[in-house]
Amino acid sequence: MSVEFRRAIRPPSRLRPWEWAAKNVAIQNSERSPKFDPEQTPWWKAPMDCAADYETREVVVVAPTGSGKSTMAEALIPYIVAENPGPLMYSSQTDANAKFWAETRLVPALKSCNELKTLWPKDRHASRKMEIIFPHMPIVMTGANMSSFQEQSVRWLYGDECWRWDAGLINEFRNRLHKRYNRKMYLVSQASLSGADEDDESSGDEFWQNWIKTDQAEFSWQCKCGECQPFTFEQIKWDKRLKDDGTLDKEATAKTAQMECRKCGARYDDTPKIRRQLAGSNMDNGNLGYIITNPSGRDGHKGFHVCCTAIWWIPWADAVLEFLDANEKRKMGVYEDLRQFTQKRRAVFWSEQMGDTLSESLPITDYAKTDYENGQKTDNEQARFATIDVGGDHFWMIIASWSNGKCKVLWEGYILSQGGDEPELAKIVSNYNVPAPFVLIDVGYDTDRIMNLCAAHGWLGIKGDGIKKSYDHAVRGGKTVERLYSKTKRRMAGSGKVARYILMASNPIKDILARMVDAGRIEFPSDVSAAMGKHMKAERRITERNSKTGEEKKIWTNKNGRANHLFDCMYYQVGAALAARVFDES
Repeated sequence: MSVEFRRAIRPPSRLRPWEWAAKNVAIQNSERSPKFDPEQTPWWKAPMDCAADYETREVVVVAPTGSGKSTMAEALIPYIVAENPGPLMYSSQTDANAKFWAETRLVPALKSCNELKTLWPKDRHASRKMEIIFPHMPIVMTGANMSSFQEQSVRWLYGDECWRWDAGLINEFRNRLHKRYNRKMYLVSQASLSGADEDDESSGDEFWQNWIKTDQAEFSWQCKCGECQPFTFEQIKWDKRLKDDGTLDKEATAKTAQMECRKCGARYDDTPKIRRQLAGSNMDNGNLGYIITNPSGRDGHKGFHVCCTAIWWIPWADAVLEFLDANEKRKMGVYEDLRQFTQKRRAVFWSEQMGDTLSESLPITDYAKTDYENGQKTDNEQARFATIDVGGDHFWMIIASWSNGKCKVLWEGYILSQGGDEPELAKIVSNYNVPAPFVLIDVGYDTDRIMNLCAAHGWLGIKGDGIKKSYDHAVRGGKTVERLYSKTKRRMAGSGKVARYILMASNPIKDILARMVDAGRIEFPSDVSAAMGKHMKAERRITERNSKTGEEKKIWTNKNGRANHLFDCMYYQVGAALAARVFDES
């Protein structure tokens, strides 16, 4: 019996895709191993397993540069040809990119695979630079363009670096599957542009829209205390080192980088051995190291995110240094380096509002944010407040002074979270000389963590209530008066310290804010961000009618899901001024 015949009638392999690749696939130009070694890149095991999972139809992988995205394709495509065949299209940004990758990486990997030797086309015309016609299936390599995506019908799709693709091409790419019952599509890329609302599938770019349909699994690690947690840049901690002239020594600072457990606070040194141990520390969690963060994702849509901190051959110090450089430019109004760090290194989707600069949509005056960055007082200043809205890994903040019923915005913008006691946030508040009790931060999201911040810094928590119209306050004589804010409340934070917070009747306070804007009683700096203008227009006042009682009431709503973080910070400013009795709107 010939070898060819035996191979033709053998049953499918029982090995998982990454196990099969480890046994059969040689990797070209690898710095770490001549063969595919899933133990060196454990984050590829789960995405590769989807190739053998009948229920999964679409796989979205968001990973940083240098994580081995091309290696996964080199390992996966030979498995498909040998074990799960069907017409396959591989697409990169341009024909030139696809051709170069095919010639230097894919074709050598296919030819070196013993399991495919008897399948390699004997007709030289069946093996061209952009096509390989196996006896049982074709592979087509192409650039991401409309003409290529309208000519083929395939079972497998593999899209590379989709963040660079023109609008509409991912959907055209998907259409090549023609709704086959056994179809499978991989979209593998660094992060692209997010939308204003994480639940709005019509916002952001096309790659983002495909990502938010998935279960959004995060590659994770396990601390010695047993806590399992995603790899994130926010858990990298460092100690500031200063030069003799008092400026930040970024290189020395970066060298202090450590990974910190979000539960017990244990820290891990930045060494190759420890980084590699952590990369494999949670592989037995039942999901090959991934933690699902969006259990309501669509059926058949799997998503995998890998942060640069998981890539064990990349020192955490490198990421910290890159962040410090980018953050320094951000403070000067240059956001491009921070955008690249966010998308390429952290593999986190970037919102254009993170880097907006000048806006002409608000009435601006002739002062700048930097005019008050050392705590200088404004004319006749009665008080100043910092109001903060909380995001998943970031904050939005407004610092403003109040005088004679008018508000002057001194600083507004976006701050990346650094975890812990949030030193960057605290530094800006300190530079602008805002007293701790006059720093108000939203406690409606990630409440336990924010309460710890309030307790640590002496800040005041704040939370808007869209139902309440007022709160009762006791006054002398046993009487009560109604005010738009509650009495100060207290709660024990997880740290064991007491945190303070207040509630705000959001709808009537937003009414006051609207009247102030219309009357020109809010001043904005000349370098106000475009995000400020967009966020201030995100909500509108509507009349809501109760279908049972017929009662009508005026409420503020954001039905389009647009970002409104700075709008929230602005109405918190009004609420803070009311609570501090430096402003009264009867």
